[in-house]
Amino acid sequence: MGHPSEEIREKGAIRGRSYLIYVTVGNHCQGFERLIKVADTLACRMTEKFFAQIGYSTYLPTHMEFVRFEPYHESIEHIRQARCVISHAGIGTIIKAKNYKVPMVIAPRRKAFGEHFSDHQMEITTKVTDENRRWISIAEPLNTLETLVRQAIEKRPVWDEKEMAGRAAIVALIKDFVWTTAAGKA
Repeated sequence: MGHPSEEIREKGAIRGRSYLIYVTVGNHCQGFERLIKVADTLACRMTEKFFAQIGYSTYLPTHMEFVRFEPYHESIEHIRQARCVISHAGIGTIIKAKNYKVPMVIAPRRKAFGEHFSDHQMEITTKVTDENRRWISIAEPLNTLETLVRQAIEKRPVWDEKEMAGRAAIVALIKDFVWTTAAGKA
């Protein structure tokens, strides 16, 4: 049996479609049911198309198309086409959304809910939102997701070169956070 995204592509469910809201939970070995359930409910209430990468989540959406995992180039294409990205606090997704000027709503995975081994995603959201409030919103608590997604779609930010240069600052903050944490200084 092939990769789940290959199976869906063979049936033609993805090819040629443009999804305006992209939901991704990354490849972490724990599910993120909280986010997938809320996004699925939101997909039922909004007119935009939703597409989700659900990873190891056990909840299977009924109102949006999904794959468990997808090749890197497909995730990039989904981000590029999206009007809004709903994501865990994955650094790669954050950087790619910024590169393609796509507003994001981040829902950090939480240790208390068994979604990760630590609460480092909460710390990441604090770092990346300090300088980027116009294009990143944090859905914490998660019941704010709908409002934040609608706001992101309505007032898609205007990007300038100075803000794009901020990408380097985000990368530097993340590297500093990782090295500080790895050295036991956090």
